[in-house]
Amino acid sequence: MSEMLANQYFMAREFEKANAILEELLDPVHPHPYQLKKLILCNVYMGRIDAALTYFHRLIKTNIRVLTKTNIEAEDCPCKEIIAYIQQGNLDRLPESDKFKALGMLYLYCDVIKSVFYFNKSNQSNPDNEIPDIIRIIEKSITSTSKIEYSEIQS
Repeated sequence: MSEMLANQYFMAREFEKANAILEELLDPVHPHPYQLKKLILCNVYMGRIDAALTYFHRLIKTNIRVLTKTNIEAEDCPCKEIIAYIQQGNLDRLPESDKFKALGMLYLYCDVIKSVFYFNKSNQSNPDNEIPDIIRIIEKSITSTSKIEYSEIQS
């Protein structure tokens, strides 16, 4: 029941309410990837970049395709709305490197190349131990995805 309520809040773009329920439901040992996917978006929207980055890093280490294979329209994913929200200055209170991290996370849902671009900008702006690993994971997924797609074409 609570998960359905969290999903309703998420779809209504009431990210604070959705986040509270999703965090309460989250299994700390074996979190559900789709809960992490939503928690990333909620936390970015709320300006809780460190929390979002923790969820993000945890998810991409185990299953990056949950993010890279997002169907923005079919899933009613708010990533483009949140990108616009950030670019309109709604998170200007945050350090520039945090805004770059936020954009890097969001763009992984819809544009892998822009995601790497913003993570690189974040790392240049304020080096962070976690960011190089995130970039490495994303770039590795690009390479392996290209190989998979190429082998499918050859078949």
